[in-house]
Amino acid sequence: MLGKLLKHEFKATARTMLPMFGVVVLLSVLANLGFAQIADAENGALDILFGLFIFAFFLGLFTMGVMAMVVMIQRFYKNVLGDEGYLTLTLPVNVHEIVWSKLIVSFVWFLATGLIAIGAVFIAVFTLTYTELGEMFQNMPSFGEMLRLFFEKTSITPLQLTGAIAQFAAMIILSSLTTCLHFYAAMALGHSFSNNKVLLSVVFFIAISFVFSFVSSLLGIFVEGLAMTVTVEAGSSVMTTLQELSLGSMIYTLIEGVILYLLTTYCLKHRLNLS
Repeated sequence: MLGKLLKHEFKATARTMLPMFGVVVLLSVLANLGFAQIADAENGALDILFGLFIFAFFLGLFTMGVMAMVVMIQRFYKNVLGDEGYLTLTLPVNVHEIVWSKLIVSFVWFLATGLIAIGAVFIAVFTLTYTELGEMFQNMPSFGEMLRLFFEKTSITPLQLTGAIAQFAAMIILSSLTTCLHFYAAMALGHSFSNNKVLLSVVFFIAISFVFSFVSSLLGIFVEGLAMTVTVEAGSSVMTTLQELSLGSMIYTLIEGVILYLLTTYCLKHRLNLS
């Protein structure tokens, strides 16, 4: 049943996200024209036009990022807490499947938004001709050669690099899911009451943010101090220390996500007030 929920979620959210991606890519092409031609423009009118292309592109990037967040919040609110919630919560699925369908789809759109943004920036600023591009790739060392040079010039081992990449990927996933759960938990708590649900959701969001920020700050000071002490006394490398700090941050984010997930599912099961 989770698969059917995912299919429905992607279909509902794609109506907003895919056109947004298309607009940003189009704006990146116009921005490329602006970057390439603005210095050669012969009059002020063209300067203004090309400047508007560039401004529209950066505005489109910002809007795309905001839209990904808005879609994530709007789908949970409308489909679970709004009028559609009566139907959603009577489907032959459990609360966990409903929440995970929202989380997975939101993460996919977050990831797609990031990739589209990187690609769009590349298109916007890349002004080399096809000939220059071909020569650049022809003269570029192979991937294996670049790795060999990287390991020669740094003290990082292949195992450390692999671990760092894995931790970075895991942190992106955990941070994205925890961000979603932060909003979900606040909205679920707010809709546990009969009145002022939206206002209470905002209050709970601020309260949750404050609590976790306070705890994170205290733990951050303690862990960083401990890590630096161990590094000096044990003679650990800077890379090892950074990986340990990253692992600690990842564990904390995981704990935060689990707490928010349990809070969200509990409220949806036992406290939700749709009236």
